[in-house]
Amino acid sequence: AGLILFAYDKWSVPAPTEGSIAVLPFRNLSGDPEQEYFADGIAEEILDVLARTPGLSVISSRSSFQFRGENLDIKEVGRALGVALILEGSVRNENSTVRVVAQLIDAVEGTHLWSQSYDREFEDVLALQSELSNAVVSAVGERVGLTSISKPRAPSVENPEAYAAYMRGKHAIRLQTEAGIRRAIEQFEEAVDLEPGFALAHAALAEAHLKKKSTHVARDSDAASVAAAVRHARLALTLEPDLPEGHYAMGLISGSDFRFDEAIRHLEQAIRGNPNYSKAYFLLGSYVGSFFQGRYVEGRALWKKAQDLDPVLAKSYANEANVLMGRRELDEALEQIEKLESISPALAAFKRGMVGAIDGEWANLAIGALDSLQIEPSEGGWEGVAWAMAHLGLEAEVRANPEHPVFSALRLMGRNREAATIAASVVEQNRQIAGAALSR
Repeated sequence: AGLILFAYDKWSVPAPTEGSIAVLPFRNLSGDPEQEYFADGIAEEILDVLARTPGLSVISSRSSFQFRGENLDIKEVGRALGVALILEGSVRNENSTVRVVAQLIDAVEGTHLWSQSYDREFEDVLALQSELSNAVVSAVGERVGLTSISKPRAPSVENPEAYAAYMRGKHAIRLQTEAGIRRAIEQFEEAVDLEPGFALAHAALAEAHLKKKSTHVARDSDAASVAAAVRHARLALTLEPDLPEGHYAMGLISGSDFRFDEAIRHLEQAIRGNPNYSKAYFLLGSYVGSFFQGRYVEGRALWKKAQDLDPVLAKSYANEANVLMGRRELDEALEQIEKLESISPALAAFKRGMVGAIDGEWANLAIGALDSLQIEPSEGGWEGVAWAMAHLGLEAEVRANPEHPVFSALRLMGRNREAATIAASVVEQNRQIAGAALSR
């Protein structure tokens, strides 16, 4: 997060609009690190309510939740996220009692505008969420002069234990690891077992199954993961036909099956229900601007909207840079890479090497890959180095890779039989690892 704080020095940042807000992760004061999921869940539910309020621009939790700690400079955080308002708070969940403190801050001046505290029994946590969300939306609406304020969505759950399992799942999937995805699926399944009509949990379970498939672990279960995703996404929309999260999940499913027209309809419906749904804007832009749709200008506008709502998401800038390189709009690609540099310097270095290699100057790609590795050593970075070396015909350097030999690089050099043998061994190893994890 420290790297992000100088992002506004890298390019001109306009003054934030009056109706823009970010919700920071609430501090966990429970004395138990395991309770962090609960504090995050309270904050994210408030964020979701704000996001569905017309007239507000709400930063995604993927960006705002990167700022954690007690000594944050609110004005710097506000500049990095490009917002006028920031909501922060704390949660204490001990001995079946929940205490929540929330405060609204002017991110430009650093002054406090509103604060409130709540004390409830854990059994009343759902009522607490509704009351707190109502109060926050009213306070923000009064501040920015909204004439129409959306009422918080009534949660499709009555069992507080099911809601707690849902929040644990949301916290686990945010880790973006294989273990986190498996943990999330377990928790979402517990939530729908306890409350079969919990539409949000069904939608989250659908997305989690798709993430499990994308990790490329236990490939034999890919079909089962997709089938589970379809089942739970349809259940979510049967329970709540306008649920944005359900339509987003169906958009993912349809797009992965190249049914882009259907995917676009679902994503547009998701955005109608949540006009600040950054993931939906990003995915919709990818589908609209794809080779199959060809609406490139419209796709870029949707990516820009996703970037505004998720300003520190590296993937967004990297993806747009790739598209611009493919269209040989290299100056604009470098602009995106410059923005990316303050978020992920290693990825920016690699992308800059790609721009330099656009006309076959593969040495520039190798330099970019090596620069990336020097900034942030990783196995994925070595694969980029091997690929660049293969383009240069440096077989000895490819084989000197400190990780396992990269089969895609060997194939590029015409070593197809060896590449196939290594690929088969990697698949078998992953199957064994996945099988051991599943058996536990």
